[in-house]
Amino acid sequence: MACKGSGVRAPSAPLTTRRKLLTLLLTLWLALPALPLQAQQALDLQVTVFSTGSGPDTLAVAYAKTPSDEEMRADFNDLAGQLGGASPKLKITRDGGITVAEAELSGLTNWSTGLVNLDPLIDTYKRFGHFRAAFFFMGRFPLASRESFTRPPLRVQTRVQGAAVDYEIWVDQSGGVPGELPSVTRKPGPDFKVALGIAAIALVVAVGVFLIVYVITTHRRRAAASEGNV
Repeated sequence: MACKGSGVRAPSAPLTTRRKLLTLLLTLWLALPALPLQAQQALDLQVTVFSTGSGPDTLAVAYAKTPSDEEMRADFNDLAGQLGGASPKLKITRDGGITVAEAELSGLTNWSTGLVNLDPLIDTYKRFGHFRAAFFFMGRFPLASRESFTRPPLRVQTRVQGAAVDYEIWVDQSGGVPGELPSVTRKPGPDFKVALGIAAIALVVAVGVFLIVYVITTHRRRAAASEGNV
């Protein structure tokens, strides 16, 4: 409890509890293996998002290896820029060997459409290769998609449990950090080559029909002309 006249207010109980829970979750996720059926590979990064549907989301990122403050700020500024926002106010804590950067950002979730905007997160942290992004929804979030995603060099494993969605993300680093990655958020449109092939076939068919009609019409005119001359 803050002393009278000190001018310092103690953090509210819900906020303190949420931060303790956040730190615990981040610590556990970084310590636990990925999938039991796969190689016991530790996570490089853990992203946790608390979303209430009212106001910006709370985003916390825990790094397996201690980064510099400048590196974490650069990550959050990059992410905010991709989401169309200004550089956020960043809170950095180092506790129990875990470094956590926390800020509030808008644009990661859409409670009207049920969209989880993973693309900016993946693009910002793709250099880590293997990380997880867990979303906790404080309410009934109409999740639009529960599908996993595999389009090399990107793979995303989706797990849904209650009001939480956990995305485990792998970015293939065998050829270095990829410059561009396929979109998880947007559904891929029709393949350009396939569409071009279909258009070419349609054109050939149309030309063929035109020629057939032209030949038949010409033949009939000539026949009619011959009969008229008899």
